[in-house]
Amino acid sequence: MNASIHFATIGAMILCGLGMGTAFDVYRVACSRFSVRRWMLPGFDVVYWAAATLVVFRVLLARNEGEVRLYVFLGIAIGITGYFGLLSPTVIKLVGAMFRAVRSVLLFVWKTIRVVLIVPVLWIVRTLARLIDIVFVVTA
Repeated sequence: MNASIHFATIGAMILCGLGMGTAFDVYRVACSRFSVRRWMLPGFDVVYWAAATLVVFRVLLARNEGEVRLYVFLGIAIGITGYFGLLSPTVIKLVGAMFRAVRSVLLFVWKTIRVVLIVPVLWIVRTLARLIDIVFVVTA
C-alpha cells in the first residue's frame, strides 16, 4: 500500500474517534435524560462498544481492506482525545437543548391532537350519553 492510503486511513480513524466521542456523549445525555436504571447501563455499554467496533471495522474495510495497524488505534485515540478535550462540553449542551426542543415539539403536538381530536370526541360521546340517559328516563 502507498502512503496516501495510510494517511487516508489515519484521517478516517480520527473521524471515527470524533464520532465515537459524540455518540458516547449523546448516549450519556440520553441515559440521564430518560433516567435509565443503573443495572441497565452495562448492557447499553456493550451495545455502544459493539456498534462502535462494527463502524470502525466497516470504515477499515472501506479504506484499507481491513488491515489493523498501530496507526489505526493512534488515529482513534487522537480523535477521541481531541473530541473530549475540545468539543464535549459544547456537544453535551447542544444535545440537552435538542432533547428539550424535541420534548417541546412533541408536547405541542400532543396538546394539539388532544384539543382538536380527543376533547371534541369526548364531548360528543358525553353528550350522546346524556341524551340517551334523558330518553331512558323519559320513557321509563
